[in-house]
Amino acid sequence: MANGKTLEKLQEEQTEMLATAHDLDLEVPDELKAEFTDVKAGKAMCASLNKMIQEFTATKEPVDTEEALDVSNDEPKKETKKVKKATVAKKTTVKKAKKAVAKKGRRVAAKKAATNGAGRKRAALDENAKITWVGEGVPGREGSARWKRIENLKKHGGKTVGTFLKSSIGKPGTLRWCVNNGLVKI
Repeated sequence: MANGKTLEKLQEEQTEMLATAHDLDLEVPDELKAEFTDVKAGKAMCASLNKMIQEFTATKEPVDTEEALDVSNDEPKKETKKVKKATVAKKTTVKKAKKAVAKKGRRVAAKKAATNGAGRKRAALDENAKITWVGEGVPGREGSARWKRIENLKKHGGKTVGTFLKSSIGKPGTLRWCVNNGLVKI
């Protein structure tokens, strides 16, 4: 798998495998997440990670991390129960974190809906206000869509904002742009 690879390639491969393990919700021991500066250590870590990912995808069940690390199991059974309790506790905290993120996402979506998706509220245009054209000409390339919208605004000079917005190509963005660039006064 990792024969003849440079240190950089092994580090890149480790990063990709850790990302894959994260996507699979596979718990990876900290020893396999650590950075390495030795090619031999990198090959061993990548081999262990690869073995864990392959076993997890084959069984769709969590893999015993000690077995993947080839660590001898000299610990008493009470220790393994503690490990199981820790993984259960970690899974519940992950579920709580996912719920919190989802809740925050709903709040952000509601805020964007209330603020036209821009994250800030725009000032409403008074539909009874009169449009006064003060510019000298219509900017832009003649015949373009932008030029047509601004020309339409110029034709609505002396009329209300409401009538301009009800026209077929009247857009509030065009009106705001023209006000900001000194072509129109409301």
